[in-house]
Amino acid sequence: MGAGCLAYAVVDPFEEFSQVATAVFQQWLENLRPAIEAEAKPDLRQLSELFSKTRGELLGGCLKAAVEEIYRPILQETKHSCEYCGKVLSRKRMASKRCSTMQGEFELERPYFYCETCKGWAGHPLDIALGLAREHHQYDVQEKMIRLTADLPYELSSKHFERLSGVGLGSHFAHTMLNEVVKYARFSDVIPQTEDIETRINEASHPGKSPPVLVIAIDGAHTPIRPPGGRKDKRGKGEWKETKGVRIYLATSDDRIVHILSWHRNGDKKAFAWDLKRIAAGMPKTDLQVAALADGAPWIWKLVKKYFPAARQVLDYFHCAEHVHKVANEQYADPSAAVEWAEATLVRLSLGRTGEVIGGLRRMKSRNADAREEIRKLIGYIDANRKRLAYDDCKAQGIPKGSGGIESANKYIHHARLKRSGAWWLKPNANGMLLIRCAVYNGTFNRVFDCHVAFQQELLNI
Repeated sequence: MGAGCLAYAVVDPFEEFSQVATAVFQQWLENLRPAIEAEAKPDLRQLSELFSKTRGELLGGCLKAAVEEIYRPILQETKHSCEYCGKVLSRKRMASKRCSTMQGEFELERPYFYCETCKGWAGHPLDIALGLAREHHQYDVQEKMIRLTADLPYELSSKHFERLSGVGLGSHFAHTMLNEVVKYARFSDVIPQTEDIETRINEASHPGKSPPVLVIAIDGAHTPIRPPGGRKDKRGKGEWKETKGVRIYLATSDDRIVHILSWHRNGDKKAFAWDLKRIAAGMPKTDLQVAALADGAPWIWKLVKKYFPAARQVLDYFHCAEHVHKVANEQYADPSAAVEWAEATLVRLSLGRTGEVIGGLRRMKSRNADAREEIRKLIGYIDANRKRLAYDDCKAQGIPKGSGGIESANKYIHHARLKRSGAWWLKPNANGMLLIRCAVYNGTFNRVFDCHVAFQQELLNI
């Protein structure tokens, strides 16, 4: 080496991290000494609980060491260019940031900069580079908490989360974060993309087997909605309002259901029409037989014809049977006679003999005024749905006649969370919860949450 040249030791970043992490580990071991040396020896369960309680100290310390080593150049910055005007800024101060993660909690000291010239940028470069959340609890905590909150009431989910992870959140944080995530979530984030739907269809279609039937099933559920206002305010009584659900699935030749997508929202007919239009727009072109299954509401069938014109329309058998049995119970005093007539009528409808059924109803001498009114309504109901019956023909073609596919989606997405005992929802909160549960059911939750993270990171640059 020539005279006047200075030799600098090359620092190995991993070695630096290893030394800090080893020191953290040694301290964690030292904290375990009392339990290890105790006269009353802990059993396996007690040791496991001790490790669970203290692992945050170990992993949080190691995580901090990794961050400080990987991002050392940013942490040591004293100069930084303004994100807007490009002026070189001097560091104002070192600011503390407490970070709660699934691995543990730690505190970072990072540089803060502010542009006095354009007053258009102020912030911490490390936060942007590291992708820190503005909140104390970081995105890994938020993501898992929201998944748990989607299944359990806020207070219960926060208790379980702390018991299982050691991270204390509180029900208010869980409620706030879920509403933050759904605030900017888009319909297109929740519904699987066209390419994903094509993949699911292809995976369910096997050479040598009968092709599956693509089913569009529509049904409603009632949600307990309360008026706006604080819980102690006089806000009037709540109401049960209808939430319409759409589920698209494949009915296979071996009687399986292959889920494609679900969407549920509490709204009016106009909102449902808009939702169905967007769902139809995202469906791929397919040679599969398409069927639409719903109850007898004329406005539903009108939308189905508009957005799924190729679909064979099928009236839900159990909805139809309910109407038939209502007439039977009003018309016949003898329960066995009522059942016999209802079953014979449903067989005729299944065979497509709707004319015979309507003719028989018109000739029927009603027992009383109530029976007469139910007969009149059933005649109109069957006549309006003539082309949606013939259930035996549906069975021969592999088309489901019942609403079990959409009912199961209603139970999982809607009933299990929104119909819990004593639950009353503000309409926006109910729809937010439905959005998250649909995303989980559709397998698109990660995309919804990633959009939330991207939006929050964009705010850090403003």
